[in-house]
Amino acid sequence: CVAICDSARMRHDILHSIGAGHGYSLLNLVVSLAGLTNCLAVGFIGFNPWHEALWWHCVCAFVIFFGGTAWACGNMVVLRRISANTDFSHLALPSFCHIVQRWLLMLTGASLCLMLYILRRTFAGGASFETVFHNANVNFT
Repeated sequence: CVAICDSARMRHDILHSIGAGHGYSLLNLVVSLAGLTNCLAVGFIGFNPWHEALWWHCVCAFVIFFGGTAWACGNMVVLRRISANTDFSHLALPSFCHIVQRWLLMLTGASLCLMLYILRRTFAGGASFETVFHNANVNFT
């Protein structure tokens, strides 16, 4: 969480120094808050096992999936704006990083879509959710 706060402040300073405008600073703030929320959810989910606190476990899981996707998308936009105004022409690294970042973003989106598809196919309603939860509770505890 400290690294997210530090990087948010550094990005704010860089965005301000290159004259990126308030929209990018606001996006940086939103992306940083999504990252912090995601970080807290990752830590909190371990204290809420699904068989003891299903509601909080599901909240944390959805925050991780949706917050992670929001963080990845916003992070890409902010970093692209910073790299557009910074001279990295002597390095081959930025083009490689852009390619890797694009693939990771696509993987994040695909993971989110797959999770939503599986949840939709698995749970037709509250009754089926109760059945799956009961069977899992019996089989795994």
